[in-house]
Amino acid sequence: MKTAAIFYPKLIRERQVMKKVMSIILLFVACEHLPDNKAGVEIFNEKNEPAFEYFQEDNYYLCKPWNYDEDWNKNRTYPLVVKLHGGGGAGDPCDLFHLGKDGFANLKKTYLCFIYAAQTSGSWNNTLLIDQIEKLKNSYRIDTNRIY
Repeated sequence: MKTAAIFYPKLIRERQVMKKVMSIILLFVACEHLPDNKAGVEIFNEKNEPAFEYFQEDNYYLCKPWNYDEDWNKNRTYPLVVKLHGGGGAGDPCDLFHLGKDGFANLKKTYLCFIYAAQTSGSWNNTLLIDQIEKLKNSYRIDTNRIY
């Protein structure tokens, strides 16, 4: 009985680390950087820097890709990464991928994608999640073949 009690905290820590690693891997796999403006080089300036926007009525955060609203970028579609937090709550949306604010800012330049971060204080409502994702697909230029 004592052996199980000794290893239990270690297993919890390992599981938490694996969740963080899997979140980061998912983001790398889901998004890609494809410069396609007229100059062939993606330009990142503070004016167009994406940030999480909270949609209170539907209780989720959404981060659009960098340069999404630029005229030269109107034909481009982007992947959608769906981030569901684990039990215990939401937290700072910039830390959703456990990278901190600086790490997240650098990641947004490399992997251009939408990030949909639903929020709940209880169990997930699958019907609601699917409805919200469908609404996003109809409202934004999301590549429907790259929803992760």
